[in-house]
Amino acid sequence: MINKITYFLEKLWLVFAIVSMGMAIYRHYRFGLKESYALYIIAIISIGMFFTRYSIRKKSK
Repeated sequence: MINKITYFLEKLWLVFAIVSMGMAIYRHYRFGLKESYALYIIAIISIGMFFTRYSIRKKSK
């Protein structure tokens, strides 16, 4: 059960990263970097969390 939860959370971080990066690119195109830099930071943090959870899951197997 724990493995299913960690796998789900890992994929959730990936989806969150993709969505926030898409929103950041859209806002950058429409409003400029000043209005979208926070979304880029959120996307980078989400990608980092995905890879962290991915590596922890792979090491635990």
